[in-house]
Formats: sequence, C-alpha cells, structure tokens
Amino acid sequence: MQIKNGSFEHEHPILGHARCRIIKDDGGQACDFEYLEVNDDYARLIGVPRPKLVNKTARQAIDGMQESSIDWVTFFADVVKNQTGKECEFYLKRAKSWVRVYAMSAGDDCFSITCVDVTESHKQQEELENFFSINLDLLCIADTQGNFVKTNAAWKDILGYDTEYLNQSRFLDFVHPDDLAATLDALQTLTDGMPVENFVNRYRCSNGEYRWIEWRSRPKGGLVYAAARDVTAHRETEKQLLYKSEQYELAIKGTNDGIWDWDLTTNQLFLSPRWKAILGYQDDELANNFETFAGLVCEIDRERLQ
Repeated sequence: MQIKNGSFEHEHPILGHARCRIIKDDGGQACDFEYLEVNDDYARLIGVPRPKLVNKTARQAIDGMQESSIDWVTFFADVVKNQTGKECEFYLKRAKSWVRVYAMSAGDDCFSITCVDVTESHKQQEELENFFSINLDLLCIADTQGNFVKTNAAWKDILGYDTEYLNQSRFLDFVHPDDLAATLDALQTLTDGMPVENFVNRYRCSNGEYRWIEWRSRPKGGLVYAAARDVTAHRETEKQLLYKSEQYELAIKGTNDGIWDWDLTTNQLFLSPRWKAILGYQDDELANNFETFAGLVCEIDRERLQ
C-alpha cells in the first residue's frame, strides 16, 4: 500500500468503509473505539449487522474481539497518535475470509477504516506455494534488477543454498564471470518484454563448484517468471562425445587404411577421405551415403550387399 496526497492507493477493490473514534479511560489511555459511520460492505465483510455497529463501541459490537490476534485498540490508537496510516491483514474466522485493513488518522481522535477482502489473493498464493513445493524443476520469480524474489526447494537440492537465503540475494551474484555478459543481455531482453528460451549459463553452488543451468523465462508486470533445469550431466556427456569424436577423427587422419562405417540402425554411412582416395576420388567427390557406396560396388556383388 502507498499513501499519496493523504489517500491510500489500493491494489484491490474497496469492500468496506467505517469512520471511528478512539475512546480513552480516565487516565487518558485508549481503551476502546466507537463506530461513528459504517457502510453496508464493511458490516457484511466483518460479519456484523450494520445497526449493531453504528454508535457502538467495538467491544460492545464484536464478539470475541479480546481473543483477536491483533490488539485493535492499540493498532488504531497508534494511527491517531502519530497522525499516520497503517495496514495489516488478518483471518476472520466467522467469515472464513482474509481481510486487509487500511487505517488513516482523521483528526480529533478519529480515524477511518477501509477493508478489502483478499481471500482470493491468499488462495492464489497458497496454490503458488503448493506448485513451488512439489515441482522438481528449478522455479523462480525475479525482478529485472537481477534479484531473486521467490525460489522453490529444488534450488537447495541443486545449488545447496536455502531458499530463504536465495530469496534475499541477487541472482547475478551466482553467475559464472564468463557468463555474466550473456546473462545481462538475456535480462535486457526480458526487460524489453520478450521471452528468453533455452538460455544456458553457469551458477555457483554453495561448495564453490558451478552447475550448468538451462532457462525458459517470461516477463510480466515488472517481474520475471522462470523455470530451469540442471543440464550439467548433459553438457558433460556432450563434451565426452565431442572428445571421442575428435580422437576418432585424429585416428582416421593418422592411418593409411581406408575406413568406412555403416550404422544399420540409422542407415547413416561414413566414408573416410583415405577410403575415397584409394579409389581415386577427392573427399568432396563422394557423398557419405549408402547410395554412393552401393554404386561403387561391383554389380555381381551388389545383391549380396542388399
């Protein structure tokens, strides 16, 4: 909530309004408050008929007020004393709803109350929490300044940090220095309102090691919603396959033997440059496919090849 020009800016529709006055005891201490004006939405929201509120004190009108988790008399007295505005949220058992209360000083020991039903917002938050808690992927909400806003438990499994720590940290601080420039470019793309998919960078773990993380991110309302996965094992496998491929290529180049390789499962054929040279061809004169290979075989042997 923000206060501008003496009034509140609300994120939700206003449902209830009341004007009240602080009641003080003989010692000048706030001991109760009286409802001076109440609209129907306010009465409906707190579950008390309007006639039972107007010109009644809160202790007279509201059953179980003393059992509330919030000391409302102290809360509103502080608003009046400091000539300011305050807000809070609480769960109203009799209405089975979450209510956000905005209070503002109105002078002469008076104050105004504006109530908003935020039950739906709490339900959505609960659903989000459930989704975050059960998802095996790395999920996060971040801002475009490079800060985590919310992360799920999978981050601890992968990087070793508690979610509470991450939620108060800059995600840019965990990025490998060699990947920072590319990450900033991706962040700028999101700031410009465009999604980023299949972006890969390295994140530092709590033990100092780095893991490769692949991202799919969407910007909305000044925030970035992202799902990611650890692709470190996949990257290592690719690296090993590339190494073996390079070693195989070096072995082929280092031998005078002609080599051909036919993968029967994919029907892919490899003909080494030396194999082609033995037959008098340049490397680019023969395509690496079965049709080329079969066309070079003697006709009487071709049936056996099939």
